[in-house]
Amino acid sequence: VRLDIPNETGGLGMMVGSDAGTLSIAASEGVLLEGTIKAQAGGASNRGGTFSLNLGFNGTTQGSGYPSGERVVSLASTVAPQATGLIPGVAIPDALNGQARLGAQALEAAGFDSLALKSRDAIRLENGLNLGANRALPLREVQLDSPRLETAGGDAAIKAETLRLGNYDAD
Repeated sequence: VRLDIPNETGGLGMMVGSDAGTLSIAASEGVLLEGTIKAQAGGASNRGGTFSLNLGFNGTTQGSGYPSGERVVSLASTVAPQATGLIPGVAIPDALNGQARLGAQALEAAGFDSLALKSRDAIRLENGLNLGANRALPLREVQLDSPRLETAGGDAAIKAETLRLGNYDAD
């Protein structure tokens, strides 16, 4: 943003920026994310945005008609389109219930520099995940909060200034 105020050289006009905001998503049954998100900092001295996803901790209803399977947040380098063929008003296929599949490259390209992922049951790091490795500045923070953290059987890497792993809701 350019403000019409005196700048450090005595002229008129100064560019100002701010830290980016926070995008928080909470879902009890599943998440399908597609589209473009912009979370870049407003200037070189500002920080990128915060992305927060909470799956399955907001009063998940049990019983007939509701998904009863595990709630799993899956973090991969990239994710194929998930909403293709879905029709408004028609039930989501059972294979997508209880799932949140996120692409690390898309989150980083959006400008997020802090990620907080929380799942009622599990967070899965998919094969070949390389979160935060190819950045000029490291991610500020990555928090993975779940009773079970797992890999899909291959290598996964996370690079950040702060990495928090735990089950913060455990009794």
